[in-house]
Amino acid sequence: MTTKIKYKFINGEILEVEVDDIIAAFIFKDRTREASANRKERRYNFSLEAALYEDEKFYAAPEGNPDQRMIQFEQYEEILKFIETLTEVQKRRLFMRLAGMSYREIARKERVAVRSVADSIDYVRAKFQSLYVQSFSRFLKNYN
Repeated sequence: MTTKIKYKFINGEILEVEVDDIIAAFIFKDRTREASANRKERRYNFSLEAALYEDEKFYAAPEGNPDQRMIQFEQYEEILKFIETLTEVQKRRLFMRLAGMSYREIARKERVAVRSVADSIDYVRAKFQSLYVQSFSRFLKNYN
């Protein structure tokens, strides 16, 4: 026995094909799975650009006038340059700390003393603060 399957194309053209019932059952089952997967993807995956948290945009592009965006971009570039000056160990520990890990968790993961992790992150913090003070003083000099 055969079954007719219709394919509708974007341009409006309709194509009708006759296939065996076994193939038709497979095609219908596959279409059902695909539709289900698409529904699940729409339900569980969303763009962070569109996400709202407490009535405010979450992880969206910076808003404001072009001057504010330019300042934010320059700050972002300075932070990236700062991160490039760190050693691999300092970068790794900093990123783990920024990801929410405690000093003890980082030390356990790296198999070092907690004091070593604390010293490393304290050094990064002090270095960043000195950079921030230098860049802020440069900004004030350029502004005046």
